[in-house]
Amino acid sequence: MAGKLRPIKAIHEAAHAVIARKLGIEAHFVSMRSTAHGNLGAVDTDSAYWLAKGLDIPGQIVAYENGAKVAPAGLSAQARLYPDSVSAGIVETEGDIATAQSIARTIVWIRAGNVLPDDDQTEVLLSTAMLHDAQDVYERLINETHALVDTNWPAIGRVANHLESHDRIDQTELDRLIAVAERH
Repeated sequence: MAGKLRPIKAIHEAAHAVIARKLGIEAHFVSMRSTAHGNLGAVDTDSAYWLAKGLDIPGQIVAYENGAKVAPAGLSAQARLYPDSVSAGIVETEGDIATAQSIARTIVWIRAGNVLPDDDQTEVLLSTAMLHDAQDVYERLINETHALVDTNWPAIGRVANHLESHDRIDQTELDRLIAVAERH
């Protein structure tokens, strides 16, 4: 990946990774390379579904909310540093947005006392009122994501710079880069 796309993708993936770690989510690696799913880069974290599995209702909601904050973090950082890249569609963002919206619907479903399906591929169907609630949850989580990105901007920048030169960072190196940024 060369040229203009590389720094944009680096900031995007760095934000996913840093926000995941700040929320206590494992980020096994961050990569600029193509993945088996055809993505141009990736952060390997557990899905919100797996993070929430086996928890009580309040714990599930926290796990889902954290997952919903990680999903759009890349887009938030990308829009902050490269606003024109978002409108130009330079980095695919629909998946991140769809993930956050789906998680917001899941949160509303759980809060209503419903049981989730046994897999993370089944979409829950909501009433019109629940869909409005899910939109409110989504907007709140997006605002919280923007605040997390702002608060952790130095770490995101440090990780992005390192990622541009190294293509792949494991969690140990990611945590080290975050700690260095926080000391400065």
